[in-house]
Amino acid sequence: MLYDTHLAGGVLSGAAVLFLTGAPPETWPGALFLAGLASVLPDVDHGRAALNQVLKKSVPVAGSAVNTAARAVLGHRAATHSLLALVGVAALFRLAVPVSDTLFWAVLAGYLSHLVLDFFNPQGVWWTWPFGRRWSLREVLPWPFTFETGSRVETWLLRPALWLGAVLLIAQCLGVMPR
Repeated sequence: MLYDTHLAGGVLSGAAVLFLTGAPPETWPGALFLAGLASVLPDVDHGRAALNQVLKKSVPVAGSAVNTAARAVLGHRAATHSLLALVGVAALFRLAVPVSDTLFWAVLAGYLSHLVLDFFNPQGVWWTWPFGRRWSLREVLPWPFTFETGSRVETWLLRPALWLGAVLLIAQCLGVMPR
């Protein structure tokens, strides 16, 4: 999936955490921001990923070195697209960066949203990295339920649906829409 689609999925998953936990409004900006950031984090292993582009522009030499090392060591859709990486992010946010439960679950939901969205792509996700293989829903679902990155289905159907879902869920949390 493209960056914008992952970001939409991350914000929607963060909004779902807010909705399900009944989180107070003061936690919303942080939770939605962290869920969005976590949703694009798995693509740190991709040279053209937005996160890598920001790093390369803000700290050119270090950014290029980190980018090259991440791609060489990790490969795309390998380590960062696994349940092991999700556990690593969970440990980091539980132990090294103490945050509230709401922010913790928003981060995990954002990260997981990336993996789930990539599961709809024919290239799939290597859930059990470094063991086994990559899995894709293409093995059990036909098009248009699985689709290529940047396809019309992603651009014109999935991404708008994710953003609409996020807006509607946030509006419901704010009490703008009846439950």
